[in-house]
Amino acid sequence: MMPDIRAWLPRLQGLCYLLTLLLIVAMVSSHFLAGQNPVFRSLVSALPLLVLLPSLSRGISRSQFYLCTLLLLYFLAYGTAVAAPGNLANDLLLLALVIATFVSSALAMQAAHQTRREAAGDAKEAPHD
Repeated sequence: MMPDIRAWLPRLQGLCYLLTLLLIVAMVSSHFLAGQNPVFRSLVSALPLLVLLPSLSRGISRSQFYLCTLLLLYFLAYGTAVAAPGNLANDLLLLALVIATFVSSALAMQAAHQTRREAAGDAKEAPHD
């Protein structure tokens, strides 16, 4: 039997924040290693994630929804970068970080939704087998 996801909410929110920070650092460092106008490329690629960091640190679930939506765009970018010739190891690392951040954000969003439903008294009973 799986543990109740609502008990994991603070850990998932912290993991989501930590993985987002790690993703930003990895993106900025990869642009500096590439050497092609690293300041501008780093600012453009990391700015959407930097905008979400304050609300992620407070655990606002709407920001996790926006993060998931934004991470889908990063997934498309790094998924195609893996297929192109170039720095495969760096692109695979970034793609793995995007996937891990997406999963943690989606789980934190689900846990927050279940917690709100239970607090409102709308919790449905689990189906009986």
